[in-house]
Amino acid sequence: MKAIRVSEYGGPAVLKIQEVPTPEPGPNQVLVRNHAVGINPVDTYLRSNTDNRGPKLPYTPGSDAAGVVEAVGQGVTAVKAGAISRFTRRPYNSVIGEFLFSYRRGNIFGYGI
Repeated sequence: MKAIRVSEYGGPAVLKIQEVPTPEPGPNQVLVRNHAVGINPVDTYLRSNTDNRGPKLPYTPGSDAAGVVEAVGQGVTAVKAGAISRFTRRPYNSVIGEFLFSYRRGNIFGYGI
């Protein structure tokens, strides 16, 4: 899959589109094909490591996404493949790629890859 990756802290020039392995959902995880992703001001601070709290490198930035559920892992009962979903990611992690993992007791909301 394609994902925007950051391998060094800095300005917009450090954002690079790269091929990364397409994930497979594990127990209580949902795999979503992203159709839209968002960048918030905090993403620019993290990318530049302005306050020395930037993510471990390399990482995939982003905090909001919307897409369609591609697959669900064992134990997920709240959604099925084909469901349309919106994500606001807390805690911060990565969504700017073709796919996103999410979990929280089988619900779509939460953590990404």
